[in-house]
Amino acid sequence: PASVTAQVNFHVKDLVIPAFVLVAGTNYTFSLTTSLRINLATSTVVSSSVYVAIVPPVIRVFGGNRDYRLTDTISLNASASINPNVPIGSTSLSDFTFSWALASSPDSILYTSAVYTINANTLPAGTYIYIIYVTVRGMTSTSAISFNVVLGAPPIA
Repeated sequence: PASVTAQVNFHVKDLVIPAFVLVAGTNYTFSLTTSLRINLATSTVVSSSVYVAIVPPVIRVFGGNRDYRLTDTISLNASASINPNVPIGSTSLSDFTFSWALASSPDSILYTSAVYTINANTLPAGTYIYIIYVTVRGMTSTSAISFNVVLGAPPIA
């Protein structure tokens, strides 16, 4: 990033930088030069370095934590996941990679899309836990999603 010089009113105590002005994964050095109005030749410089960290994606999954009947289609949808390093809406789904696996065998990837659809009648009744891996800009987050396949109608809440 280029060097930026700004003259600030002496009454201002804080330097406020709006979100997403600084680029994630970048080091910045801020320097403050102060001087007295009565003697501008005398000044003090203070510097501080800041690293703007790259944060892993935030996983948002819909379709878990509920009961499904054998006649239902189960849809686990992680397309609402976000990249917190950029303004919301500036990352498309094509920037992400998604991988789904059963918790009992997390290294066996079953599906690689934001939405994983399963026909409940292909599963025996029971509790299922799936793992979703979401990657963007080399950072990966993991989350577990569970659901139950039940015989008959699930209880009404």
